[in-house]
Amino acid sequence: MSALDVSLEHYTERRDIAAEVVEAGLGMWQQVNFADLAGSWARRIARLVVVLRAGQLAAAASADEFVDYALEEQGSRERRAGRVRATAFSGVASDGRDLESLLLNPVIAAKVAIRDGETRERSLASGYASLEMLLRTQVADAGRVADGVGIAARPRTSWTRMVVGDSCPKCIILAGQVYRYSEGFLRHPNCDCVHIPTAEDTGDDFTTDPMRAFTEGR
Repeated sequence: MSALDVSLEHYTERRDIAAEVVEAGLGMWQQVNFADLAGSWARRIARLVVVLRAGQLAAAASADEFVDYALEEQGSRERRAGRVRATAFSGVASDGRDLESLLLNPVIAAKVAIRDGETRERSLASGYASLEMLLRTQVADAGRVADGVGIAARPRTSWTRMVVGDSCPKCIILAGQVYRYSEGFLRHPNCDCVHIPTAEDTGDDFTTDPMRAFTEGR
């Protein structure tokens, strides 16, 4: 199995985790009372926080194993400076705020739609879309940042940006670029780009053929 295959399998598993969290969250949103959006949603947030925290933890837990496996497939056994602590990526939003605050966004989106004169159905759909995006993003970011920490813990390791699924033009332009281990991962909500751990002097040709990292990741 190549490093690309390892990466695709890893991110497929992570997307499955996100899909389970999204399914649970959207099921809760469908139970809200339109006449009492804030109150009825507030009664569900605590339960959704537990689900989202678990999803973030699951997404981050495989980071060390993934980085080790991907590097081994490139003939590298880079010694790590420490282990990724998965719990550090669970329970906090990407922007640093608490999850309870973030999970108010669907109500805000729905109320903005109501203010703008949208129908009940369209207003609820706005909240639905907001919730789906934030849940997918928070699970993906927890895993992605954990992978980045795993890469940074192996100083002679870099990473290649790979596109997974449909992506925006800005992400497509960045696909296949190789970055130093210490460089951050620029992303946007619903970004599907992922890290491929890249060993120095690797023989795996995705580091010298960026187009392969793009085409095989789609």
